[in-house]
Amino acid sequence: MQTWIPTSAPSHWRAARTESPSQGAILIIGALAAVSVSARAEGLPQADPLWVVDRASAAIVMNQPQGLTYDAVGDLVWVADTGNHRIRVFDAEGMHVRSYDIQHPTSRGPIPGEPKALLVSREGFVFVLDAMTEHIQVLDLLGERVREVRPGALSGWTPPSAASNPEPAFAASRNFATGQPVPTDETTRPVAMAFDPQENLILAVGGTRGIILGLGADDQVEWTLDGTEDGGAPFGAISSLFVAADGSLFVTDMTGAAAVRVFDPERRQRLALGTHDVGNENFSLPTSVVAASGRMWVADAIRQTIKVFDLEGTLVGMVGGAGRGMGDLLYPAALATDGKNRLFTIERVGARLSAFQMSVPGSIAEATNPGGRDSVAVEVGVDGLGGRTDILAPEARRETNPPVPNK
Repeated sequence: MQTWIPTSAPSHWRAARTESPSQGAILIIGALAAVSVSARAEGLPQADPLWVVDRASAAIVMNQPQGLTYDAVGDLVWVADTGNHRIRVFDAEGMHVRSYDIQHPTSRGPIPGEPKALLVSREGFVFVLDAMTEHIQVLDLLGERVREVRPGALSGWTPPSAASNPEPAFAASRNFATGQPVPTDETTRPVAMAFDPQENLILAVGGTRGIILGLGADDQVEWTLDGTEDGGAPFGAISSLFVAADGSLFVTDMTGAAAVRVFDPERRQRLALGTHDVGNENFSLPTSVVAASGRMWVADAIRQTIKVFDLEGTLVGMVGGAGRGMGDLLYPAALATDGKNRLFTIERVGARLSAFQMSVPGSIAEATNPGGRDSVAVEVGVDGLGGRTDILAPEARRETNPPVPNK
């Protein structure tokens, strides 16, 4: 049996616990109680809440946010506020810096978008994955469109036929504003993305049978990964990608045989962990993964926790628990890290952005971040953004447009 400890405990860290089958079933349907433990086991990672942005702490009311990324150059946290059709930018202390609408032109006029994931490059380009489109939008830091990346039109690969990638078992996506289903081609619909260490784009596409595409210059597909290489199981519905500084690829899968899979820089599977079953080491709905402080941190939306594994796949603890208190979680949708010791989370139902301080006694944090690259040291100008297009003072924007990236 589990011992439930009040959420008023000073630390929102939870050590790994045993779990009976009946309790596991409760977890799977999402009835997980809010728990915390104050005990700190020596040698285990810690995650202490630093700050939270919610409707009680700021004049920001997010609506089912689903995307999150950390911008190492600007030391900024970017959020895809899906239900409000907006991109929001916060500084590293949780102060709201800027926001802008995401819209799509149509023959009947612009319609609101639904941004679900985003990345920010060193050069200051914002890559937006939107549920309303079958392509990735590339914007500048002011939200102006630069170009598009269309998986179905990429050279270097042939999309699978519809017969080999059947329609998903999930309900069709619906536009928040109109309530109408969003038509998509499931074989090429982007579902997740990351940067490799050289900031080449990596895309996951597909419905219930995901495929990962590694892009090079001029959007040329240089490699593909469907999970069956080396005799592995095919991917199911991929929910997130993360690339470490050494090029290792982390994948969360909502329906596949393994909930989390790790591939080495040569894309050989190194680790598969967790199934969709009861037990602390397993998952109900894995939504996001990052690697930092010598650990893997994996969000499970239904169990409303962040599970922590060492790099060999051993569960060493959990963070969070259902609730609205500091350090609690309500359906975590995405994770990000600054590559040092801060972990950021966004909650789809809780509609909150939170920051945690991570530490692992006796170990050195690994330099990884959501873009799959080392944290960078830059000469930061007066705009605080290293000479990139200034998002804090639009009137100070450079006269010349930023160069169009070739990837």
